[in-house]
Amino acid sequence: MFRWVCLAVCLAAAGFGVGVAVAATPVEARDAFSRLDADKDGRLAPTELQGPCGTDVFAMQDVNHDGQITPGEFQASGKIVMFADKGGIDTRNIAMRWLEFRIGDFNLDDQGIALCTVEEGQYPIDPQASAAEVEAAKHEVQSRLSQARQASVTP
Repeated sequence: MFRWVCLAVCLAAAGFGVGVAVAATPVEARDAFSRLDADKDGRLAPTELQGPCGTDVFAMQDVNHDGQITPGEFQASGKIVMFADKGGIDTRNIAMRWLEFRIGDFNLDDQGIALCTVEEGQYPIDPQASAAEVEAAKHEVQSRLSQARQASVTP
């Protein structure tokens, strides 16, 4: 059985895993891209995305992992969904495994600063979990966070 452990609700500072984004309008995205492209080479380098979650946003949008973001990859706002499958042996020599997660939203402001509201934590999984069980755990994390957000908004 899975246990829920949420460590923090904070601004993101570093990234890992794989992300998914939703698009801003094409005009907003094009304008934001132009503002961010400081050297006007038609690509964004990691140094051109700034702010507390610039690393997360860059890693998520660099879809082909070539170290730059093209206009086709770029999003001015969207969702961050990142997971890292972690594990190890504890001091009693017991195998442990968990998913580290960062889930939230990002927006690029008028100065090109990436701002995020992200929930992060760890979700224990069985050390022998199959790929399908890991995917099910990822969906469970997202579902629980969504339910928690709805409960906090509903009076």
